[in-house]
Amino acid sequence: MLQNDELHVIKWLSQYGPLPKSQIKKMLQIPEQALEKVLKSLQRQRKITEVGGGYYFGLDKMCQPDQRMILAVWVLTRFIEKIDPMAHYPATYPSQLFFLKENTGYEILVLYEGEEHFQSCTR
Repeated sequence: MLQNDELHVIKWLSQYGPLPKSQIKKMLQIPEQALEKVLKSLQRQRKITEVGGGYYFGLDKMCQPDQRMILAVWVLTRFIEKIDPMAHYPATYPSQLFFLKENTGYEILVLYEGEEHFQSCTR
């Protein structure tokens, strides 16, 4: 049976695709030693695998990291202490993430240069 931290990691990887180990650690808010234990356990159970030479973890080796999503998750980690681990989700295009914080919904939209016109879509 999976522990809560393991369930969270699997949910996040299924929603957002492969994530760097450092993001998973920040989202779980646990020490490095505890993170290693969670990741090794999931790898032993063949629930997750290393992707991109071990920099990322994903549900399978064929997953490709989505750089917009990774940037959006970095923004999410700035608020993670005030967010329930299960209260963030992939958002509807053009946004990447949606989360609830203190009964208010927020969307994270990653824009590259030349995509400023998307800002008007989210208001």
